[in-house]
Amino acid sequence: MMVYINIRESAVPGTLSNRILSLQADIPPLETHSEIFGDDISRIAYRDCPLDVQEEEPDPNAIISQSAREAIDQLPIIPNIDSSHHFVKETKSSGEIFNLLKVKGGPHIVELLGRTEDGKLVFPSHIDFAPIVFMDGSISDYKRVLLQLADAVIFLHSVGIIHRDLAIRNILATKDRQSVVLCDLESLYGSNACPEISSAIFQDLPDTERPYSAKSDVFCFGTMIADFILVNNIMTPWQYHSGGFIPPPPFRSIVEACIRRDPADRPSMLDVKAMLEAIVEPAGDGEVA
Repeated sequence: MMVYINIRESAVPGTLSNRILSLQADIPPLETHSEIFGDDISRIAYRDCPLDVQEEEPDPNAIISQSAREAIDQLPIIPNIDSSHHFVKETKSSGEIFNLLKVKGGPHIVELLGRTEDGKLVFPSHIDFAPIVFMDGSISDYKRVLLQLADAVIFLHSVGIIHRDLAIRNILATKDRQSVVLCDLESLYGSNACPEISSAIFQDLPDTERPYSAKSDVFCFGTMIADFILVNNIMTPWQYHSGGFIPPPPFRSIVEACIRRDPADRPSMLDVKAMLEAIVEPAGDGEVA
């Protein structure tokens, strides 16, 4: 039987429900529909489970500044747009256009080609990346793709950009399926999987005060490795913190280093790249167990 669980935030810090919501504790095993409020767990009927749907408020960061519009106007116009070769989209934030200009020519990062006559951004056409399709399960295949992504993130950090949302959904693949491309440089939204970010959200800090950093990117890089390798496994966010969603060797130690709770204890992306490069590929190229 599927069990429905409602977790309510308590005014008392450190309680079970608050620790679960801030990704500091697992949901305990439950056999009936239940509500967790503070340290109390009570049985509830399914019809009593509240459905709290909130409309997303417009993000003020999505407003395009005059300087960003001027930067778009300076882009070359791409004639003869062909959907088989080009991808066209409207910019969602001022940060996106400035980030795209900063990373032009960077390795394995989506490339801004120019604009349409009406000001939309034009990129090369890529295909969605899905590990289950593009990766054959071999250690060398994982290593190759992860090194490409490590180079992309290292370049972002070198020009002062924090991606904030490293995840499979923000990866594209070239049409020959040999390379991956990191996208989504809007910097509007960020992952809440990282402990210091989930804690800031729990404290109701505004987005501008949440401590996104190179080390929060490292945390997400680690969870992304786990997602690659365990793509068919059922995952819940707190499993990263409890050690229940960690891939086997030789990637286990890298993921464990990336998702350390204290950001100061996590490696840099250069360190992560070195750890990936140090992976010894077995003769005959075995699969990840």
